[in-house]
Amino acid sequence: MHRIGTDARHRNWSTDCTGFSMVKSGFVVMNSRLVIERIPYTMTTETIANNDSSTKTVKRSAIPNIRKTMLERGALLFRFTKPVGVLHKPEHVRWFEQMQELGFLVTTTGCIIPYENFSNSSKSRPKGHKVSAYYFLGEPPVFGDHQHGWPTSCQVSHRCHRKECVNPHHLVYEPQWKNLKRNYCGESGSCDCGVEPRCLATYHNERWQHQDLYVTYSTDDYKRVVADLVPGQRFTILGAKHYQSVDTKRSQRNQRLQGKRKKAPISNLQSKVTKRLTVE
Repeated sequence: MHRIGTDARHRNWSTDCTGFSMVKSGFVVMNSRLVIERIPYTMTTETIANNDSSTKTVKRSAIPNIRKTMLERGALLFRFTKPVGVLHKPEHVRWFEQMQELGFLVTTTGCIIPYENFSNSSKSRPKGHKVSAYYFLGEPPVFGDHQHGWPTSCQVSHRCHRKECVNPHHLVYEPQWKNLKRNYCGESGSCDCGVEPRCLATYHNERWQHQDLYVTYSTDDYKRVVADLVPGQRFTILGAKHYQSVDTKRSQRNQRLQGKRKKAPISNLQSKVTKRLTVE
């Protein structure tokens, strides 16, 4: 983890970097690929054998450790208010609540990054950005045929061109041809595709190394900063220790269960030996 200094490289990373002002504001600089590193969680035997990230699951027992690691990296704990007038399936609400319970990394450009497991889909759950779209935007619409035969299947477009971002302000349902057209500008171009609502950044492919500044609990007036980055949504930013008592109890319970599992085979063996001696 690095904090903003006066190094020219830091000042030139984005228009939001302005030397010492970032130190006083408490922003944190991290490479996005290092920030959302792998955190231990349970995988099925099939997952380990095939190394298939699409089947990775997070068990409840792993949540305290995941949340702790996310907080160490600068994450904020959110509680979003369910949007009014949006029809939700029970699983859409459950998926989103599971995602926000782990904490979100919030960049100064407005991208909200969930725990890395949500960059992939699971056997029953879609990727994080689709979970967010279902929760905030509702069911995806159906688009009619295009006059020139362009693809019109509904997709969730990222106006920020950050595929892992779940900020509802950055997401929009639109036909596939519009989503593809948003990539015309390229890394060094300017936004000229004409698609509305306009993109918030130019296109970057998956190899692009984002140098992120994160809004953290140490950022001056962080609640107001985040409110400006997520307009139109009602939410509460919970304290960093909000889940501490719950996590402590859960960890203690897990330790007790692990202890019982280790002792169980010995007890069963002794029981069998005792029964055998009794019979003889």
